[in-house]
Amino acid sequence: FSTKKERGVLEDPLAPPAGPIVVKKYQTNALRLNNNALTEMDGFFEIAAQILCEPNGLSWIDLSFNRLKIIDPVLVQLSELKVLYLHGNEIAKLPEVDKLSPLSKLKSLTLHGNPIETANQDAYKHYVLSALPQLKTFDFSGITKSDRATASRRIFRLTKT
Repeated sequence: FSTKKERGVLEDPLAPPAGPIVVKKYQTNALRLNNNALTEMDGFFEIAAQILCEPNGLSWIDLSFNRLKIIDPVLVQLSELKVLYLHGNEIAKLPEVDKLSPLSKLKSLTLHGNPIETANQDAYKHYVLSALPQLKTFDFSGITKSDRATASRRIFRLTKT
């Protein structure tokens, strides 16, 4: 511990700075929140607004390897979102994917490593592709014409019965 004496004032170098605190905001379209043991996204926009110049401009979010059990509706507010990593979480229900359908610009999504993958092996990929037909990649693999055709047929059968 050291001190500095100026004009008869003893300053503590560990004390917070005097005067207003300037918060630096970042100009970015990507946000990595992976490996943080997050269980929910409450307060996401409030926090994002404090650290980002344009939180609504986010186009890439990595939420992989957390403890998320649902796809939080807050993500749908990110209309510019193109890439969303949700792999390695605890999402277990296939209809959770439907929450992402308003994201028309979403091109890449990961969900592998969630219970949703193993509990619904037969329908997993095709359900996601039918819910989000604009995807170009899913679980780090490109979407083929055959994948799209199978997804269309499976959903057609589901709606016809």
